[in-house]
Amino acid sequence: MTDLTYRYEALFFLYPYIRGTFGLVERPRFTDTGTVKMQTDSLPALGGGIVSGMPWNSQVELNYSYNFGIFRSSDSGPKQGGHGMFISWSKMF
Repeated sequence: MTDLTYRYEALFFLYPYIRGTFGLVERPRFTDTGTVKMQTDSLPALGGGIVSGMPWNSQVELNYSYNFGIFRSSDSGPKQGGHGMFISWSKMF
């Protein structure tokens, strides 16, 4: 897995960033004969977010990512690619 992140301080306690990630995963696949074969696939992703300092030694992060290699199910069948978003709050003791 490889991860490349560029982050800078835009304002006091406000850090936007962009991130590119590339990973390889070995996962089982069914063949036409019904047997299982292991296949290595790539999972590239792009994303970005904002980290901000908060009171009481804490921080909040808002992140968005799009993975180009993951398979997801939908009403029209499986499709490749998927969105992800999270908000996290962490505190240092």
